[in-house]
Formats: sequence, C-alpha cells, structure tokens
Amino acid sequence: MSYTALYRRWRPRIFEEVIGQRHITDTLKNQIQSNNIAHAYLFSGTRGTGKTSTAKILARAINCLNPVHEDPCNECEVCRGMLDESLMDIVEIDAASNNGVDDVRELRENVKYPPSKAKFKVYIIDEVHMLSQGAFNALLKTLEEPPGYVVFILATTEPQKIPATILSRCQRYDFKRIPAEILVEHLAAICSSLGIQPEDKALSLIVRNADGAVRDALSILDQCVSFTDGSLSYDDVVGTLGLTTEHWLFSIVDGVIDGNASGVMRMVNDMVNDGKNLGHFIKSLTGHYRNLMLSKSGADLKYIMDSTDESIEQTASQSDKLTMSEILRSIDVLTKLEAQSRWATQPRTHLEMTLVKLMQPETDQTVEGLLARLEKLENALASGQVVSRPLANKKVAAVPQHTGGEVKSEVKSETEPSAIKTRRPASDKDTQDDQVSPNQARASDQVESEEAPVDLEPVDLSFGEIQSRWGQVLELVRKTKIQVQAFLIEGTPVALNGATLMIAFKDGYAFHMDMVEREENRKIVEGAIEKVFHQNIRVKCDFDYNLTSASDEPQNEKDDEETVKEYFKDHEDKLTIIEQ
Repeated sequence: MSYTALYRRWRPRIFEEVIGQRHITDTLKNQIQSNNIAHAYLFSGTRGTGKTSTAKILARAINCLNPVHEDPCNECEVCRGMLDESLMDIVEIDAASNNGVDDVRELRENVKYPPSKAKFKVYIIDEVHMLSQGAFNALLKTLEEPPGYVVFILATTEPQKIPATILSRCQRYDFKRIPAEILVEHLAAICSSLGIQPEDKALSLIVRNADGAVRDALSILDQCVSFTDGSLSYDDVVGTLGLTTEHWLFSIVDGVIDGNASGVMRMVNDMVNDGKNLGHFIKSLTGHYRNLMLSKSGADLKYIMDSTDESIEQTASQSDKLTMSEILRSIDVLTKLEAQSRWATQPRTHLEMTLVKLMQPETDQTVEGLLARLEKLENALASGQVVSRPLANKKVAAVPQHTGGEVKSEVKSETEPSAIKTRRPASDKDTQDDQVSPNQARASDQVESEEAPVDLEPVDLSFGEIQSRWGQVLELVRKTKIQVQAFLIEGTPVALNGATLMIAFKDGYAFHMDMVEREENRKIVEGAIEKVFHQNIRVKCDFDYNLTSASDEPQNEKDDEETVKEYFKDHEDKLTIIEQ
C-alpha cells in the first residue's frame, strides 16, 4: 500500500477532532441539532486551519443516517460513500481550475436534479475567490434561491476578493490560526502514536515555521520524521529545514551593532556553506528585529515570544544596545530585502549589501538612514563617548555676569570644565553697563584663528528680511546637500552684525554647529544666502549663551539691536553661563 502523508492520515473525521475552532464547530452542531441548516456557508481563513475538513464533516453530518451527538458516524452507507468519494451527491469543485462561466452554468444545470441517496446535495467550492466576475454573476441567482435540498459551502483564503452580493447570501465563519500551545500538544500526540520521542524545542520550532497552520505543521513533521530513527531533536529540525538557530541571529545582530563587517560576512559565508536557506534566514532575522522592537517598547516578551527564558533575557539585553530608530530602520530595510529576495538571482549579494547598510548608516541615503545617524551621534555626545573639536581657534566670548548687584564681564573659555546655570537677562540699563572693554576685546582677538576670513563691508539688508526668507535659504541648502540642511535646521539666525550673520545653536547641539562651521559646509550655506539676498554675507555660529558678545562690529541696522534684545527676552529660560 502506498504511503499516506500525515496531514491526510490525521485529517479530522468528526467535529471534536477539528482543533482550535470550537467557536465554529459548536455553532454548526447546534444548527444540526435544531435542524436549522443554512443553504450557503462561507468558510474563510488562512491555509491549513481546517476549512475544507470542516466542510466535509458538515456535509456528512447533515446526511448521516446514524448521527452520534450531531457528529457523522462514518459507518453508514452515506458516510462511507462520502469518505471514499463514490457518492455523487457530494460535489467538490476547485475554483482555481474551474473558474469560468461555463463551469458555473454546468453547476446550475446539475442543481436541478435532487440527491440520489443523501438528504442534501452539497457543493463544496474551494478557493471560491478565484472565480471570474462572470462566474460569480452566474452563481448569484442559484446561490440566492437554491432548491431546498442543496447546500453550498464556499471556502476561501481571501474573502475580501468575493463580491458583496455573494457574501450577503452566506453565513460566514472565520477560521483562526491555531494557537502554538494547542498545535504543540497535537503534534506531541501524533508523535506518541507513531512511537517517536520529540524534544519540546523541536516541536516548538516546527510550530513557529508552520505559522498557525495545522497542515503545514504536519507536513514539516512528516519530513522530519523521515530524517529520524525514533527520536526528534531540535538540531534534526534545523538540519532538515535548513534553518538558522537563534545563536546565528544573536551573533549576526551583535556583529551589526559592533560594526564588525568582517565577522558578519564570515558568518554569512558559513551559513551558505552549511546549506542554510537564505530566505528563511531573512524572515527569521526580520522576526528577531521585531522581538527587539517589542522589547524596546516595554512589552512583556513572555506572552509574545515563543521561546525559552534565556532567549527572552538575551533579546532584552540586546535591545538595550540599539535605539528605537535603528531597530525600526532595520525592520524596514529587511522587509524590503525579503520582498526582493523572492525574485533575486543573487540573494546572497542582496543580503550582504543589506547587512552592510545596517552596519554603516552613512551608506543609506534615505531620510531614515540620516535620522539614524543623527540620533546615534547625539546619543554618543550625550554619553560623553564623542567630544566635539576644541574651540582653540574660536573667538572666546565675554560673558556678562551678575555679582551682588554689580555687573562684571569675565572672559570664559568654552574648553574649560564648567557647570551651567540659568540667570535672568540683563535690563536695558544693565546692557549699557555690560559693554565689553577694549582690553577684553583685544584678548578675544588674540585667539582668533589665523585663517579667519577678512571682514566684509556692511550690507544693505535688514535682519528682519533674513528672518522672513530664511526658509528659502534652507531649501536651497537642501537641494545642494541635504545633510548640511539637517545640521543647519537646528540653528536659528539671531543677529546681523555688519556683513556677518550669527546663527545660534542650543546647548547639546555642538556637533551640528561644528558640522555647519566646516569650511565646505559653511560655503554651501553662504552660497545659498547669496543666491537669496544677492549679498555677500559671512556666517558665524555660536551657542545661545555666548551671543551677548557675538561680534565687535557695529550693527548695520538700528532695529537689529532691538531684535537681539527681543531674542534674549524670548529665551530667558535658555540663557546660561559657564562657571569655572
């Protein structure tokens, strides 16, 4: 006798054997008990969840000569005829291959003839969503008013493709994915009957790859059983399916986090040499980053991840090494890779390219890649891992300071250790008394860079006009180099001193300020300003708390002084000074 696949040998024969669908089987049994049989049913759900099996059980149950608690006896003449497919009153139609108008017209002609032996003539139409529009129209009238002895059972994995006119004439039942714990118990019972001793980890791995489908789980188990000799281990399942273990996933993600390109590429090479399925690996890696995302968001992984406590703890530890932006960008990149790899002739190359992109955000020119780089740098600055360049070539600011009611001016070096505190802004009178002395100005001039640009002649332009058209400058910078615009947007124009435009950056944005001040980036900004205002203007950057002595040059316009005062008044809470 030829071998029968496990999913066929263990196909349910009564309602109680349909696992994970009690909400449907109990309803159907109640209908049979009350003799309230509908003329049309629609069973929808993902593959392998029991739609066709339930349809066949229902067909036997409503026709059984000796039903047992609303279940078919599977012994009477009608039940046996249905089981061996010799009874003509039960008709199964595959809509994928019989989807034309002529096929449905033939069905309509056959409906006119009553059943030969059974009580009801049952039509089971599988994958009904594959019918053409003309076929649906031909079926509509028969489905609306069928003879009393006809029952239609439609099964589909995509109910959204079925016309609403068909859906409204059917009782719809949605089949759920089988919960992992129920499916593991089912597989364990089958292994016990076959005399096989499986590891719990092995069955859990099979269930994860089955994705809630009983038929897929039994097919995988059937394949693994053929590989074993009375036992089933976790490694047996991994080897049979060409899967990658959790060790591979954690190791490769650690390599990505550390930027260890050599190690990551070596692991990819080892996977290929071991015959691992790269498609499965990409899917598993995407799922692993999903677990990292859930862990980072504070979700309880014990109720989400079907894994050991050790793996859950390791996932939580690894998620602490990544920012949420990095995780989300990785999921987005891997999802695109998963779609591309299905049709790619060189999936390994696509995988290696994607891993390099994850390790080196600078190679990712998308907005998400740029944001990931900025967030990483900001976190590094905040934690002290990255220190901005020394300000030895930068003009040291003279910071006004209140001491016991008397205002003093002290020259503070930005590179000295300091603590920051908030002070109130000076009044108009204080501002007049707080002018920087000539000696202090000369001391500041001594630390000017030797490469400082030559002062330009004052321009015929108001600071208010610059403020009103600053958006045009940012747009021109973006078109030239979007990275420079991302740094410049964190700064705010605060004053126009002669031909020098002062741009202020908040405390904590030293990196952005330094990037704007780089010669090649500063020229881009100054070039955009010249295109907008047709004036040759120099750009200088500083922090909020240094702008009280931003320049020794006089204001070009009288209203510029008032603008600076208003700026400090609006930013009272942000004014800080550096203490020794």
